[in-house]
Amino acid sequence: MQQGDRDYEWLEAIRSGDKKGLTQLYQYVMPSIVKLVIRYGGTEEHARDLFQDTILILYKKLQYSEITLTSSFSTFFIAICRNLWANHLKKKSNNHVTFSDDIKSMYDDQPDWYEVEEQSLQTRMLYKALNKLGDDCRQLLELFFQKVPMDEIMIRMKYGSYEYVRRRKFMCKNKLIEFIKNDPSYKELTENQKGIL
Repeated sequence: MQQGDRDYEWLEAIRSGDKKGLTQLYQYVMPSIVKLVIRYGGTEEHARDLFQDTILILYKKLQYSEITLTSSFSTFFIAICRNLWANHLKKKSNNHVTFSDDIKSMYDDQPDWYEVEEQSLQTRMLYKALNKLGDDCRQLLELFFQKVPMDEIMIRMKYGSYEYVRRRKFMCKNKLIEFIKNDPSYKELTENQKGIL
């Protein structure tokens, strides 16, 4: 298999949520991500978080547009991790973070749309909160976020009335907000902006 084919397969794995492909990508890029993060004061857990955040960023990007690679996919992926980590360190220290020239030269031709640490943090918090909800609430809110019409939600969820759908959505949304506000990351996020809710 040529590198270009592998790059395409990894993009498709992210787009479709293919677990086998994502596992292969994890195994391929994680050593480089761990090396980068540890070199600049992080841990393996930080590296795993960066991997997940980058997957979420790329997944969202791929839902509405294509990605044109100007380098190998692994170089592209690690570049996003590098920038997310630099943003994290910059906010933590309130100083500019400088990577060595050899690292910068590898990644400087990448597009600038991935400067989105806050967005990825919000997405991670949302998924964590959704996973804490019961199946009924999670399914209802996912349909609501997908802008499914209320009458279709009522049929899919087998609810008896529109009024019950509205009440249930209100209750589930409040529970979701409570979980998000209790997330330790919420305080970190609200220190930099007014919040996501």
